[in-house]
Amino acid sequence: MLRLKARAKINWALDVCALREDGYHEVDLLLQSVDFGDEVELERKPAGISLACDLPGIPQDARNLAWRAAELMQRTFSREDGVAITLHKAVPAQAGLGGGSGDAAAVMVGLRKLWELEVEDEALERLAAQLGADVPFMIRGGLARARGFGERLERLCTPEDWPILIVKPRQGLPTAEVFRAWDQTAFPYHPDMDGITRALTQGERGKVAHLMGNSLQKAAGALCPEVEAACEALQSAGALGSVMSGSGSAVLGLFADEAGLDAAHAALSGRYPICIRTRSARASIAWL
Repeated sequence: MLRLKARAKINWALDVCALREDGYHEVDLLLQSVDFGDEVELERKPAGISLACDLPGIPQDARNLAWRAAELMQRTFSREDGVAITLHKAVPAQAGLGGGSGDAAAVMVGLRKLWELEVEDEALERLAAQLGADVPFMIRGGLARARGFGERLERLCTPEDWPILIVKPRQGLPTAEVFRAWDQTAFPYHPDMDGITRALTQGERGKVAHLMGNSLQKAAGALCPEVEAACEALQSAGALGSVMSGSGSAVLGLFADEAGLDAAHAALSGRYPICIRTRSARASIAWL
């Protein structure tokens, strides 16, 4: 049996650039791994795919992205042997934190080892683009800018790991609904992606906090007003800046130091059922 940790991700910034003819959106994303995540177990079986999960409501069939990742690996590498997948969930669903994408990436990385496949990370990332915009990034994680449909990755480095508090309103937000709301309302906001990229790579925490932004946030806020309230709560609790992650509904606050993070966590953990104290991380997947 193989065991992996599939870390969550946040978006420092997210820009929706255009609606493509195939119905998907061109995006520009600044993605960052954070130091908490799901545990994924993989065990070889003679044939087929099975999936078990300890979080109620998570599909345990081909609707689950981890299952589809295993199918993609079987099909691509002509494997007849199967795999039993077990997910121990820590990343909340419908939060914009990449829980499903991280599980899928962990399955792909794990099966590469389990099946002794000779395939480089870059090739695995290209394959992962068939599963969704965040999955290619999740193969390696860290800090990256992703463009197109998430498949054009620019790996970045930041000089330090930063304290982050993530809070999630009770209401989740399905990604498709948020994008439909964005299409119908055409909110025009576009964050300064080049500016925040420079600030991140130069370690300018104050500038990062000022430039964090998300094109989808107003559309998400129209569906779930708690999104904006959570951002305001984080800043009232001392965050340098706050922004919705992905398509929501989770939001993140960036803090100056651990003491400020601890104080905010103490203040907000009773208010939000999901209140996660974490840090930025240099990779998305770890072996357990």
